[in-house]
Amino acid sequence: MNSVFHTRLADLLRLFMVGALSLVLTGCHHRRVQAASIPAPVVETEPAPPVTVPPPTHITPDAELVQPEAPPQEEPVPPKAKPPVKRPTPKPVAPPPVTTPPPTPPVNSLGVLSAGGEASAQTRNQVEGMLRSVQQRMNAVPVDVQATHHDQYERVRNFVKQAEDAWKGADVEGTRNLATKARVLLDEMQR
Repeated sequence: MNSVFHTRLADLLRLFMVGALSLVLTGCHHRRVQAASIPAPVVETEPAPPVTVPPPTHITPDAELVQPEAPPQEEPVPPKAKPPVKRPTPKPVAPPPVTTPPPTPPVNSLGVLSAGGEASAQTRNQVEGMLRSVQQRMNAVPVDVQATHHDQYERVRNFVKQAEDAWKGADVEGTRNLATKARVLLDEMQR
């Protein structure tokens, strides 16, 4: 019984394999899309007038009946299809290069300058000490920090120079404001 079962199982397996193989070999049934062909233009020609043969004037019984031969009909030759006109593809136009204007240097607002001479001696000493402290800190900035924070360092240098000019002009409040700005920038730069 066991061998009969195996034989039937083997037969079913073979039948299944043959069916599967036939399905695989037939492939997929996809409809292929064909490009639409342009029909050749039909040229209408006038048909040739029918040939009329006059009936024979006398018929003899010995004469073979000869059928008049029809002229061979020419198959209309379709005119050669014109190749499609190739239009030149327009070249892409590159957008004009964007020119960026050079960055404008920051406008340093001096603020309202006071009329010198109003400050007390103590205020003058404080402002002078502040200016010297900022100058020393600016000179002590390492070269690598100057390079990485170049813009900020230049602004500090500019504020210190303006503060020195204001000090020479006896503008104590202007000197204090400019030295304070330089000190704040130095603090930010050294963080």
